[in-house]
Amino acid sequence: MVSSAESAAGPHNTGAIGPVSQIRVDDPGHPVSIRGQRGIQWPLDQQVAQAKREATGPWPAAGALWALLAVAATIAASWAVGRNWSGQGTARTVTLLLIAVAAYAVMAAVSGTFGRRVAATHGGAAIALGVRRPRWRDLTWVGPGLVGSFLARSIVVLLVIDIAPQWRHVHASNVQLHGRPVWDIIATGVLAVLIAPPVEEFIFRGLLLRTLMQQLPFWPAAVISSVLFGAFHTYELQTLAGAVILGASTAAFGLGQCFIVRFTGQLAPAIAVHALSNLIALVLSVYAVGQ
Repeated sequence: MVSSAESAAGPHNTGAIGPVSQIRVDDPGHPVSIRGQRGIQWPLDQQVAQAKREATGPWPAAGALWALLAVAATIAASWAVGRNWSGQGTARTVTLLLIAVAAYAVMAAVSGTFGRRVAATHGGAAIALGVRRPRWRDLTWVGPGLVGSFLARSIVVLLVIDIAPQWRHVHASNVQLHGRPVWDIIATGVLAVLIAPPVEEFIFRGLLLRTLMQQLPFWPAAVISSVLFGAFHTYELQTLAGAVILGASTAAFGLGQCFIVRFTGQLAPAIAVHALSNLIALVLSVYAVGQ
């Protein structure tokens, strides 16, 4: 965990930390943390400060809200169809998969529209949102990211169970593979590993996190975005206990992703960690079904 003292060099203080406030981050693919008069300023904090200095217009904060509304609307539609449609077999499976793909397409379109506006007025996509072409060195964050997210999620789940021991054996997974055909599992894997990570990281760690950091330091911005990220993953759970456990665990994962983005100033490493984390969860679920 990064100590809370590091947030003292957040975006609110960038005008008062001497030389650091004038640093450009022209190569976000080469993250560098810089120690100024008031402590370390990480690449994400530097980018937020630079985006403010180079702004040619107001930050469209409504874009993050519309992106979240798009997420909520598509989740509600998927949930409503899954609960109320009486179709069975292949037709139902194909329909639900197509709805999921369409949902991510809508989320990508809405967030991408506002992301382009931000990039156009705040120094470009790399500075304003952490978006740039992936590089091989991004993979150096995968191992530490996976280990860190596993530890964070495990600690949070243990804390929740310690507070409510009656939830020890509660089912808390949104991956249901039992009885599903192989082609359906493969399609779910493509959705979870290739489509969901870039869309979700762009919305929650790109657009939302940086929008919040226009007004808040890193820590509260990261917590808010992570809690929302966790909440949006609980809609498939059947019990409150399961939703709380999964929501808390996913929020802890989201917070870890915020740290990766803060340390690197880019989304690509977080996308890689997200994709591999989903892949591991899918493989473990397939293994459990086979037992």
